[in-house]
Amino acid sequence: MRRRLRGLLASPEIDMVLVPSRWVKAAYEADLPGLIGKIAIWPAGVDADYWAPSGGARSTVLLYEKRQPEAAEQAAEIIRASGFEPVTIRYGHYQPEEFKRALDQAIFCVVVGQSESQGLALAEAWSMDVPTFVRRFDVIPDEGTPCSAAVAHSVDRCILVER
Repeated sequence: MRRRLRGLLASPEIDMVLVPSRWVKAAYEADLPGLIGKIAIWPAGVDADYWAPSGGARSTVLLYEKRQPEAAEQAAEIIRASGFEPVTIRYGHYQPEEFKRALDQAIFCVVVGQSESQGLALAEAWSMDVPTFVRRFDVIPDEGTPCSAAVAHSVDRCILVER
């Protein structure tokens, strides 16, 4: 956690901190024990009516890259070697409508990232009936910080791939 954020959250004026998942709560409490008892988990969800498949034909492979460009390029090479040209969506560089269109055309989605606070992009994919392949992490590489193993929850439509 950044020093400036630590100071703000530890401030006596802060009564409660809302976080999206258990692992984020645990990470904040480990980093700043003064927050123990002041953190509440408030998960968000997705609008299943909005994130619903159109029923059209699916023919692409979606590659969702979250702060792991080198690993995403390796995944893209594997996808290409399998006869597909991946459609890449980069975390923080797309609009929801663009992601929805890409999901609606995807046979499946390969997710390359370190962690998910809650996994909203994954929940959107599952709501769109798109199976996901997710690389599994129990800690963020090069940091040793515990994380959500990339998926904050397990569903039938997700396959975790060990690193």
